[in-house]
Amino acid sequence: MSDRSAFDPVVSAASSTPAALTCEPFAGGPFDRPDAIHARRVNWMSAISICIGAAILHFGSEVFLPLAIATLIAFALSPLISSLRRRGMPRMVAVLTAVTVTFGLIGLTLAVMGTQIGLVVQSLPTYQSNIITKLEAWTAAEGSSNVLGRFVEMIGVVALVWLET
Repeated sequence: MSDRSAFDPVVSAASSTPAALTCEPFAGGPFDRPDAIHARRVNWMSAISICIGAAILHFGSEVFLPLAIATLIAFALSPLISSLRRRGMPRMVAVLTAVTVTFGLIGLTLAVMGTQIGLVVQSLPTYQSNIITKLEAWTAAEGSSNVLGRFVEMIGVVALVWLET
C-alpha cells in the first residue's frame, strides 16, 4: 500500500489498484480520516451565531445598506481622488471635485435615459399599430388551423389587452 492511498479516493486500502476495478469497499478518501468528521460537523454554537448574524443583517439593513453603498462609492472614487492628490490638490478639494463630477455624470446619464424613455412612451401607439398589422398579416398567411397561427393570435390578444391597460 502506497502513502498516496490515505489521501487519494481512487486508490484502494488493500492495494494500489483503483477501487473502481476491485470489489473492495471505498476507503482512503479525504473524509475517511477521524479528524475530517469534526471538520464537517457544525455545532450548535456556530449555528446560533450564524442565525444571530443573519438576523442582525436583516433587521439592520436600513443602516448597513447605505454603509455598503458608501463603501463601494469610496472604493470606486479612490483612484480619481489619488490622481487629483498627486497633482497637488488638497484632500478635501479632491474629494469634493471627484464626488461632484461623479454625481454630475450620473445625473446627466439619468437625464438622457429619461428623455429616451419619454420618446419611447410617445411612440408606443405607432409601435402598437405596427405590431397589430404584422400579427394580422402573419396570421392570415399561416392560417388559423396552424399551431403557429394560433400562437400568433394568442400573442396578439395578449398584446392588445396589455396595451389597452
